[in-house]
Amino acid sequence: MDDARVRFEVLGPVRATVAGEPIPLGGPKRTALLAALLLDAGRVVSTDRLIAAVWEGDPPASARSVVHGIVRDLRRAVAAAGVGTEVIATQRPGYLLRPDACTTDVGDFERLLARAREPGDTARRARLLRDALALWAGPALDGIDAPIAATAATALEEQRLAALEERIDGDLELGRHATVVAELTRLVEDFPLRERFRGQLMLALYRSGRQAEALEEFRRCRRSLVAELGIEPGHRLRELERAILAEDPRLGRAEPLTALPRPRAAVRARVTGPRVKGAVPALALVAGALLAVPASTTDPVPAEDVVAAAPQQVVGPAWQQEPPARLDDALFGVTMNSDSGAMPDFRVGAVRLWDSATRWANVEPEPGRYRWNRLDRLVAGAEAAGHPVLYTMGLGAAWTNPAGAHSPYTDSSTTAAPADRSAWDRYVGQVARRYAGRVEAYELWNLANSPRYYTGTVDELVELTRRAAAIIRAADPAATVVCPSMGELWQASSREYLHRFALAGGYRHCDVAAVKLHQRHAEDTPESMAELAEEIDRVFHRAGVHKPLWNTGSTYNIALEPPLSQADADNYGVRFYLVGIHARYDRMYFYNWGSRGIPLVLQPEGGEPTRAARNIGTFAGWLSGARVRSCSHGRDAGLPPRVWECRFVLAGAEQARVLWTDDGEAELPTWPTAARVHDLSGARTSLDGRPTVRVGESPVMVVDRPGHTD
Repeated sequence: MDDARVRFEVLGPVRATVAGEPIPLGGPKRTALLAALLLDAGRVVSTDRLIAAVWEGDPPASARSVVHGIVRDLRRAVAAAGVGTEVIATQRPGYLLRPDACTTDVGDFERLLARAREPGDTARRARLLRDALALWAGPALDGIDAPIAATAATALEEQRLAALEERIDGDLELGRHATVVAELTRLVEDFPLRERFRGQLMLALYRSGRQAEALEEFRRCRRSLVAELGIEPGHRLRELERAILAEDPRLGRAEPLTALPRPRAAVRARVTGPRVKGAVPALALVAGALLAVPASTTDPVPAEDVVAAAPQQVVGPAWQQEPPARLDDALFGVTMNSDSGAMPDFRVGAVRLWDSATRWANVEPEPGRYRWNRLDRLVAGAEAAGHPVLYTMGLGAAWTNPAGAHSPYTDSSTTAAPADRSAWDRYVGQVARRYAGRVEAYELWNLANSPRYYTGTVDELVELTRRAAAIIRAADPAATVVCPSMGELWQASSREYLHRFALAGGYRHCDVAAVKLHQRHAEDTPESMAELAEEIDRVFHRAGVHKPLWNTGSTYNIALEPPLSQADADNYGVRFYLVGIHARYDRMYFYNWGSRGIPLVLQPEGGEPTRAARNIGTFAGWLSGARVRSCSHGRDAGLPPRVWECRFVLAGAEQARVLWTDDGEAELPTWPTAARVHDLSGARTSLDGRPTVRVGESPVMVVDRPGHTD
């Protein structure tokens, strides 16, 4: 049985099995330690964190040796079950559970969820969600009282409830309203403040011919919310009540359906108007079943008649449903890969300092001894060019934590949290006071959810964030505090780390949340980032975090991939920023300026800007001072499948549309007010009398005649 694989389960009691046979895990300490490794599978979990997982409060003096003994016993138990592969690997500063050497129920759950959320028919989606939910055998991490389990169990339970809501949406879309009433009644009883379940129950009752009960369900919800919280039900639920009162035909038939036509996709809304930061529409992410087009509807329904939209294309974060009043020129940022103080020779809006040898280890190589020369040069260069500076902190020298793991850099920096937090306080204070009024923003750590850059605990990261934010605000009240950036977010485990940081209160201390929004691979189209942006939005929304979002760069492996073709390189840079506008990010830092040999070179230091860089400069010039009206793409926007569009009001009050494709070309009919088309080469072409405009992978801007509004 040397080729047998062990399976670990956490969606219920923590268990380990081989070929269905249980492996004895021993007492609660072993189970708690195994759970800590499972929750961070594929990441090194430090011995200190494992100690915290096993003992609440003060651990015994022998804690470190006990942890080593528990790991040894777990290895023996797995080997005794016939597993020949090493499952728990030793790796400084602790241990790592190898995901390639085992299977997990939580991994299967996440894969089924991902498949269910791919484009496809409703029946398939509902079936996959049902399979995912069937993996649960009880409350997550059931029976583990260790503190480390509480946050993870809460996060996993939230994932389960979100999947359950989506599955019920599918059942409603398939006309199974009568069969879900009893289930929803129990769910509303168990989760009285979860308005999505309440809305689903109201809709199921109404479609089952029980209008009076549906309305009574709303009144019961209102009484509960007013009595317990002093608030009214959310806007979407109130809209649903009004629609039920009016017997709105868009809700579907108010009697059982015996024969269902083929369901069609719900209409997706397009969002326009001025932005209201911080506004979180109640049930903003309710899937199409709540108030979207019902499965029984066969006549087309205009998009403007739909009260709420299906969530497949939420344009931008759910808490930023309105576009920004004006695009900030600083949206067009770049990360610097030079410490000379030289700045880009093309139009950019902001610079980020990280690959410029300005990390903590470079600034304070020895305790209390600072080297300011690089940072001084860069800040002075940015000031002279008029570029706001984002300075990224983190990665102290080895002296800050001698037992910590080494970072991927050659400056002897460590990924560990500082052993003495006063050293962190001193460093942050020295930087913030020296550059007060000169550095616009501080990113408190880079790629904090990647073990290549940070190996401390989530709680340590939250505390470092809290302390740094307070110090920066005291030294420079005008500075923007950017939370530690999170990357590798195509991986569910990395998004879960972000969620844990949010649930631990990390984002309460910052002005801005930072992520790494990028393609899976350098050659993937920039538009593929829109999928990741939606995944990230869902995590933030689920955690109740509604901060402005900055994209502070790529992930390290993108820079190691082969160069793009010349044609792709020429337009991918512009489209990188366009997808950021589409996703409603306030800042986009391209990775990077100054390097050679990366997939997309903007300008090697000492060289000339590439065509890609010049195109970015042209595009930034188009949009200087512009206001965003809307962004959309494909058939749901009345466009051909691969065509993308963002609409703007330019600084001169002209209306304009930026159009492009993610692949190939398309011929679009012009509209009566279209006056001229601009391309990235700087050429302008009149559209007078032209019935069509050709759109391709290089974005163009079509400007309407002056004075036109729509």
